[in-house]
Amino acid sequence: MENNRQQTRTNNIVSFIPSGAYYNERGTKALNENKLLQAQRYLHRALQFNPTSVEYLINCASVESELGHYEEARQLYLQAYELSPNDDEIIISLAEMALMLDEYEGAVHYASLYLQKHPHGMYMGDAYAILEMYAIGNDDSLRVRTLPEDLVAAAKMLEQQQFIEARDYLETLVEQNPSVEAFNFLALAYTYLTEYEEARAVLHNLVRTDRANLETYCQIAMIAYYESDRQALEKYVTMLEDVYPLHVETIIKLGTTLAVVGKYEQAYTSFKRLEGNEIGSERAYYYWLTQCAYYTGDFDIAEKSWRNLLVFFPDMEGFEPWKDGVEELDLFDLTQNCERIMTLLLSPLEHERIFGIHLLGLSPFRHRLLSDPHLIQVENSTVLEKLYLGKMLGHTFKGNSSAEQIFVRYGRVADALHASCEEITRDNEPLFQLWFALGSIGLDQGYEFNNVEAIAAAVHYLYETLIGDGATKKTIAAQYGTTTATLTKYLAHLEAFLHEQKS
Repeated sequence: MENNRQQTRTNNIVSFIPSGAYYNERGTKALNENKLLQAQRYLHRALQFNPTSVEYLINCASVESELGHYEEARQLYLQAYELSPNDDEIIISLAEMALMLDEYEGAVHYASLYLQKHPHGMYMGDAYAILEMYAIGNDDSLRVRTLPEDLVAAAKMLEQQQFIEARDYLETLVEQNPSVEAFNFLALAYTYLTEYEEARAVLHNLVRTDRANLETYCQIAMIAYYESDRQALEKYVTMLEDVYPLHVETIIKLGTTLAVVGKYEQAYTSFKRLEGNEIGSERAYYYWLTQCAYYTGDFDIAEKSWRNLLVFFPDMEGFEPWKDGVEELDLFDLTQNCERIMTLLLSPLEHERIFGIHLLGLSPFRHRLLSDPHLIQVENSTVLEKLYLGKMLGHTFKGNSSAEQIFVRYGRVADALHASCEEITRDNEPLFQLWFALGSIGLDQGYEFNNVEAIAAAVHYLYETLIGDGATKKTIAAQYGTTTATLTKYLAHLEAFLHEQKS
């Protein structure tokens, strides 16, 4: 019995021996109660038990920061960063510690790193605030990057379109100097040679090894654009829209990438940051600044930028974007809104691409958009996209087969909606989005679209019902030259195949 009591006492003693978890819990509790010195003592004791615990390191850094010991906090965060380099809290905390220590480079570095790794993270606003503190309105904060001599040689080869020589040179160079910049240049050489698989392999290896930078992601987005990989393009463009570069070259690279894929407003915002900086004869900058300013409705800036371009590159005379005859754009009219048209044409969703083709066919910029070989790649298009492109470019379908007759009637529904609305605007865009989505489902289900006007009326009434405008069936039916009963009949058809799609 005495042995049992002795064993019980031993077990109790063992169970009450403090551990790292015990001290961490006590320290966290003290920190929450603002008992900072007590928290500091407990949390550092916890760290002694487990020096490689990221949680303990962060907690210790937090209390040191609260005590105003910013250098000590930074060292602890750096230890945590080595163990967990993608942790969003650690990265933003390192930016904040650098800020508190008045270290510009460190604050900008970690804030930029945070936005690269966590473009939609919960501390995104904090990262932007740090960058704005140093960058907005401060021309000195925009750095001009200096390339090493071996990469200057590669850049000259690429500028002179010596792509094969540049590729061979860079393949040798990366073995001797495996820097991120060298790999980015090599991928660019592959891309110019349309060796996309090789370029992708180089770039994705940088991503996998956590060495990718902004230029890496810009190139990945461009390859997705060239290869019509719409899902990848959407993923990387969304990420790039939230990046805030601080070098002149990378601002131009980002702006150019966004402009090429039709994100004119976001690209224009990037380019405008370079106002007041010495740009020199940077062809891409002036060309894409002009495009962005024009397609976002800032004609005066577009004209000024184009004049600057012609000073350095007089051979560009005659290629200004307003050569189509439209100087004052009405961006509310979607047929004049190139950014919206391109966004739709590059959508992963087929029915949105069909809507984009519809707008393209009516756009004064149709020829310019069609001249881009990557925007609509016929070889990668669906049968419906090819047929609809033919329709919008004026091809006459004779209806020699039942399938062709169905397609003709399907196409006329959009025409009836357009005729009723007179123009397609930002306000009524959802009506057309609804139709092309419903029409796509109808085609998949073998629907024949037998009464074009009644179907258009039914779609319009369904749209008015969804937005709560309270239009009556009688009013809508009269608008399309049909009866209330016929509208109701085809409304039931639309609702039926919608329900079938959901099930």
